[in-house]
Amino acid sequence: MSTPQEPDCGSSSCIFSAKGGMRTNGPCRCMENAGFHGSAVMAAKQMLREVLLLRAKIDALSRTTWINVADRLPHVGQLVVGRARLSAKRVRRILLTYHPDPKAPNEPPWMADDFALYSLKDVPMWAPIPSEDE
Repeated sequence: MSTPQEPDCGSSSCIFSAKGGMRTNGPCRCMENAGFHGSAVMAAKQMLREVLLLRAKIDALSRTTWINVADRLPHVGQLVVGRARLSAKRVRRILLTYHPDPKAPNEPPWMADDFALYSLKDVPMWAPIPSEDE
């Protein structure tokens, strides 16, 4: 089975899988399954564009003005970058979604992209993610 961490199209010629045994015939379809062109050259062109776009977004995030949770909270369901406090000395930028539960006000309102939950004191600052237009 294919996962984002370990792509596997099930083909006997899959270039990403380490599995053996009975598999389907035909070329590796992992690149196409990930949304890239089947040709290696065309896929490389698509990937380069995406890498450059992601680098530009990361650069924009490094210049982002951070907002204190005490001053303002994001909209419910808004995807943001938060400065999550992992320990007394470690702080990490992490993708978060703000989902407060009015029925359970003591539950952590931040959900990370790996489904970990963070409280308001764990994430004292947040920043909006730049849009494609910025």
